[in-house]
Formats: sequence, structure tokens, C-alpha cells
Amino acid sequence: MFKKNSFKWSALVIAIIAVIGLSYTFLNSSNSLYNVPNKPGIFESTNDQLDNNDIEFTSGWRSELIEGDRFIVVQVGSLKSDLKQGVAIVWEQNRNSGRFMSEKKYLTPSKHGAIKITDFNAFNLSVVADDGHAWIFNVFDGFREVTQ
Repeated sequence: MFKKNSFKWSALVIAIIAVIGLSYTFLNSSNSLYNVPNKPGIFESTNDQLDNNDIEFTSGWRSELIEGDRFIVVQVGSLKSDLKQGVAIVWEQNRNSGRFMSEKKYLTPSKHGAIKITDFNAFNLSVVADDGHAWIFNVFDGFREVTQ
């Protein structure tokens, strides 16, 4: 009789461990935004998180957490209707819900092709167009020419 009960307890403990492990794995993989370290960075693989069908994205950047609950995200590329026109989309995203809170579109001052983020310093992003033309993109103010 003792062996029968110990088998039931063993099975129960194994089931509980399996459920806890699967729950932990699911929660930690369900939304990568929640699991990223709190530091800014450039990302190469972009998906159209805004369902913006008129832009061909090439790269992006994400800020560190602002006020503990939101990120500023920038995605850049070109307009699909005019591949020479560079574009940057800036939005705020809530860390907990993933909801987009605001969005703003900036066009490059002149047409040099799709742009890509190459470097950053705080909220100033270095972007380079297909033909090598470069700008500094400030996430709050938009594009400005690079002065040497």
C-alpha cells in the first residue's frame, strides 16, 4: 500500500514541475519586448510592427526604458511608392501592453534612396542612404545634415 501512494505522489510532483516549467517557458517567450535588456540598440531585422504597407523598412533602433514603462522605437527605410525617398517612423511603445501610443513620420530632406541606421548617441541616430548620403536623425526633431 505504501508503494502505491508513493507512486501517486511522485506522479503528482512530476506533473506539477512540468506545468511550472512549461508556464515559465511560455511566459518568457511570449513577448520578446518584455525580455530585452534595458539598453538602447540598433536592430537589423525589422518587421512592419505598425502595419504600414507603404514603407520598406531596412533597420531600426530602440531606446532604453523611459520613465520605467515605455520605449521609443524608430524604424527607417524608404517609401514603396518612391524608393528614392527615405523615411523614418518614430513611435512610443508601452512596455507592459506592447501598445503603440504615438507615431510620427519624417521624410529625408532630399531623395538619396532607402536609409539605414549605422550608429547612435543617445537620441541622435546616424543614418546613411543607399548612395552614401548621411544625416543625423534626432528622434524628437527629425533630420539634419551632417557637418564635418
